[in-house]
Amino acid sequence: MQVGSRRLKTLGLLASIILSSSRVVAFAEPYSLGAAGMAKTPISESKVLVADAEGAARVQANLDKFNRLLDQLDREMPRRKRPVIGIYLPVTEKFKDLLPATEKIADAVKFFEDVGLKPIRTHAEGSKYDVSFDAHYDFLSSQGRANFWPADVLSIRFTVPSLDSHADIEAFYVVLINDSSL
Repeated sequence: MQVGSRRLKTLGLLASIILSSSRVVAFAEPYSLGAAGMAKTPISESKVLVADAEGAARVQANLDKFNRLLDQLDREMPRRKRPVIGIYLPVTEKFKDLLPATEKIADAVKFFEDVGLKPIRTHAEGSKYDVSFDAHYDFLSSQGRANFWPADVLSIRFTVPSLDSHADIEAFYVVLINDSSL
């Protein structure tokens, strides 16, 4: 694709769509642009790969579901006139719909990867493990949400007996914290 005389300001999106006989595969990667609109380096290492329309629909449905829950939290959370360092607000009940119907950690991981959050695996007490997903302030405050403050983190934690992808979820906990040391 040629840009011609048009100048792209700060962000360009390079997208290639490959059509095969049975499915559509789309690949997109953000790039920053240098002088004269020439691509420099990727802004992010993340790449989006959508294997088919069904996969794209699943990703969009998961993103919509998670955004609705964040919007609800934004509306219902205690109003803070300024950031309160050390806030610890348990909100598990609001996010109970995030528990996968199969009760398997693999399905939870797939859901959160669809919305753009990566799993953090840690060893918990005894022979248990925690698989956590942290949504930081930039993620929380996107789409016009007004009641989140810098250093806010929504931490979603699942406890499992092993790190096997077919492990059953034993516990689920969600907390909104504000900690400037994070």
